[in-house]
Amino acid sequence: MHSKSRYLFACLKYAGTGSVSRANTLSTLVGAALLYGLNMLTGWKIPLPDGVPGLFVGGFYCFAVMWIVILVVRFLGAALHFALEPHRRPLVILRERLGNLMWPIISMATGIFLFAILCGGGLIWLALQVRSGTAGIGMNRNAEAKTSETPNTVGNPDFFLQIPDGRYKFKWDPATQPKFDLRLDTERNPDFTNNPTFILRNKTNTVAYNVGVVWKSEIASTVEQLTKSPRLSKYQFHVTETQLIVMAASGSMAMPAGYYLDDSPKQTIAVVAKEAEVYFPPQLSALAVLYFIDKMPPKVGESTDPFIARVTFNWETAEGKKRRDYRVRVTATNAKVTDAEMPVAEAFLNFSLEEIPN
Repeated sequence: MHSKSRYLFACLKYAGTGSVSRANTLSTLVGAALLYGLNMLTGWKIPLPDGVPGLFVGGFYCFAVMWIVILVVRFLGAALHFALEPHRRPLVILRERLGNLMWPIISMATGIFLFAILCGGGLIWLALQVRSGTAGIGMNRNAEAKTSETPNTVGNPDFFLQIPDGRYKFKWDPATQPKFDLRLDTERNPDFTNNPTFILRNKTNTVAYNVGVVWKSEIASTVEQLTKSPRLSKYQFHVTETQLIVMAASGSMAMPAGYYLDDSPKQTIAVVAKEAEVYFPPQLSALAVLYFIDKMPPKVGESTDPFIARVTFNWETAEGKKRRDYRVRVTATNAKVTDAEMPVAEAFLNFSLEEIPN
């Protein structure tokens, strides 16, 4: 029993002292780097303490895993080591026979072994992916066959419109960026502008095709009239029938921003099964923003008069053409908390709509 304990202690000592040697430490670092890169490619999520860089924690975890692997391998191979210890070590024999070519040959053999392992694993993974993909294609074909047997064409589609989800805001600072900055008030897309998105929902189980959407402004002011208003006339604009160019403020080197104008912008939705996105048209967004800036009240929290637009939906049914009209109202609530000249305006948008009886 005593000899077994000494043998176990010798195995642990061999595994522990050998796992921190120079050669094994280098292999642990290389293995940790490969393991971390593989896990980054496969999307492995490492739990990170607050304030600690992910690369540092991931590298540390992988280093620990590789060190434990080498420790276990050396412990399991201790019996073979002790069996060969009375004889000469394998490295000594290889060095005598191969001389200076020992390490290049070992490196080549290791590379071939790793290539075989990775290539084999890749082929197995590819075969599994192809098999699952083939099964998915078969399921899709069966679903399509069932759909073709019972086509979803019974009845006539009908719709209702919903206001955008989330809160939208806009800001105009011609000293740094002449473009009207209109976007969702969220940190998920801080570098992207996005026009408000309404949701068109299908109230039936019948798929609709080629649904036409037409917007029309119902305010009396035009883009040219708004740019000449007392509040906006001190800024530089170039207006034609089809284009608005917003110039940078005096002394600014920012590039101008251009907007295409259209009194009745159209959108065609190819297919509406359950729901579809309907965008507030960019051709009207410039007019709306100019209207908000001109009508913006001085106090924070107060809202402008509504910008009103009419949106019309047209679609085909078995009974002929159908049409539905909505009146959309958008107001802007002043959110500019400073008295500085720039930005000129900053506000949050509020949406409401009502169906117009035909």
